[in-house]
Amino acid sequence: GSALWALCEGFGNLNQTQARRFICGFTRILKIIVAECGAPIDQRLDGKSAQTALIMVASSGIPEAVEACLELGANPKMRNAQGWTALLVACVVKDVSPDMYGPQEDDVARCKVVEMLLDGRADVDARNEHNMSALMIAATFARPTLIELLLSRGAHADLHTTDAHLNPVLRLETARSHVGTAVAIAAAEECKEILHRYVRSSTPTVGLHAPGEAGCWICLETTGDLI
Repeated sequence: GSALWALCEGFGNLNQTQARRFICGFTRILKIIVAECGAPIDQRLDGKSAQTALIMVASSGIPEAVEACLELGANPKMRNAQGWTALLVACVVKDVSPDMYGPQEDDVARCKVVEMLLDGRADVDARNEHNMSALMIAATFARPTLIELLLSRGAHADLHTTDAHLNPVLRLETARSHVGTAVAIAAAEECKEILHRYVRSSTPTVGLHAPGEAGCWICLETTGDLI
């Protein structure tokens, strides 16, 4: 268990550029630990956070790593102690530009990870302890390609979150019990337009925060709830 935890924690903490350099070694060692040494792929690797190998690896955004876990029988529906699934973690973008919302990461690779998890029967509308869905997370990072993919696979654009810290506007409206949808927390106009095409309810949305202002992902990162 400790060997699997060390391997997956180290790999999961890498960004895409770093992880690509170690993917061959990672998959080789993973197969040895699980297939040859018999370590359960879905064991809880950390008693406090209840992480699994797949959840930790999904954050890297590397398709080959996620594919290796799935081939070894990893269950994409499992959650950690904070309610995060591998799909939710996979939608958290690590490489961002100085203005916080630029297309620094390889979205094609991250979309492949999401597709693999959904093909493995991950719940597209699963939500964490903050009531955040994969679509809401993708909107927070303003990733139109990822948003389009999730919507095409059945994600609901009108799910609600009542966490005030997820949007500056919601902070001001907490007393009135206002809620935000994925549209409300989108960080770019393009993403907002995509989401509006799929909204299935008439629930009004609150205003967007502008790129460069204190955004949702900063709040999540600050509170340590990204992973």
